[in-house]
Amino acid sequence: MNTQTLDILKICKNIEEICAELYFLYAEQFRDEPFLHKLWTKTAREELNHANIIKLAINCQEVEFIGNAESLAKYHEGEKVIQGVLTLAKASQTTPLKSLESAIEVEERLAAFHLDAVVDFRNNQDAGFFEALINSDRQHVEALISARDSIMSGQAGFAAE
Repeated sequence: MNTQTLDILKICKNIEEICAELYFLYAEQFRDEPFLHKLWTKTAREELNHANIIKLAINCQEVEFIGNAESLAKYHEGEKVIQGVLTLAKASQTTPLKSLESAIEVEERLAAFHLDAVVDFRNNQDAGFFEALINSDRQHVEALISARDSIMSGQAGFAAE
């Protein structure tokens, strides 16, 4: 595995860990709301699972990044954006609706990020690894949208903010 590949995979792992931290933060903020607490805890654990899968890829040593310096910059930028969302979330309490909308945006970014990674890796097996993460990101988006819609319609026991 070349250094650039290792760097990209470490960034990918960091992004998954940042998302997990964000979702655990939301789970704590909404610990008195069972519906949201369960959703955030489940999603955070799934993000940690993604990070562990990426750790396995790092240890595999057979994955090879074929992107260029521009691609590497894109991964760094994605990491900064998601870290910024976490920083803002730590700075102040949010509302259920805003937390869901923020997470939907993050998960949509992750899906696009992983889609780019499919192109930047050398073989179908490597690409398949990121396609699995894309599918999981899509499932997260669907669950978050469903929760947001439940809140907005009053079905989740919250008033829409």
